[in-house]
This record gives sequence, C-alpha cells and structure tokens, in this order.
Amino acid sequence: MDNYFSSPELFRHLKDNQFGACGTLRVNRTGVPEAIKKTKLKKPGPICIERDGDKILYLLWFDKRQVALMSTVHNSATFQKAVRAKGQPENQRVVEKPMAVELYTKI
Repeated sequence: MDNYFSSPELFRHLKDNQFGACGTLRVNRTGVPEAIKKTKLKKPGPICIERDGDKILYLLWFDKRQVALMSTVHNSATFQKAVRAKGQPENQRVVEKPMAVELYTKI
C-alpha cells in the first residue's frame, strides 16, 4: 500500500480482522513510535526497527534516501544483495537489505 493510505490505526484494524498489510509510511503520522519519528538516516548503515506489540513492524532503511515501511506480515529479516555502484570493484557493492522492502518492491 502507498504511504498516502498507510496508518498505524488502519494496520491494527486490518490485523485484528485477520488481513495482512504492508506499505510505505509517512513517519509524521499519528501513532508512529517516537523512535521511528526521531530517527533520520543519512547514509547506509544500521536499520532502525521498532515493533508495536505483536501487530506492526516499523522499519527505517537507507537506500538512496530514507525508506520507511510498516508491515503486519513481515519480520525483521535481512539479506545481502549486490547492487550497482560506480567506482566500486566490478561496479558492484553489497548492501544489507530488509526482506520486507524487497518483497514490497516485487508486488
């Protein structure tokens, strides 16, 4: 789901009614944990993960810019992915990417 529609309240309602949801997030929405609101990622590095009880996973990850995602169907698993990068050996670099982001972009 797009960040225009994503909200913690909607995701809790969907989870309570046994529907899964995943989508990008506007971090200034009501109900988003303070750790997610206050974190500003400026370069690739550690991923910021927050869990709201057992219902919603909030995730911040830096690719070319900060990406905020929330999900009721994914966990915090990550994997190594080779991506194009100018000036690097073989024009590739390896990044740690959350599985939830990879699956979101595939749909």
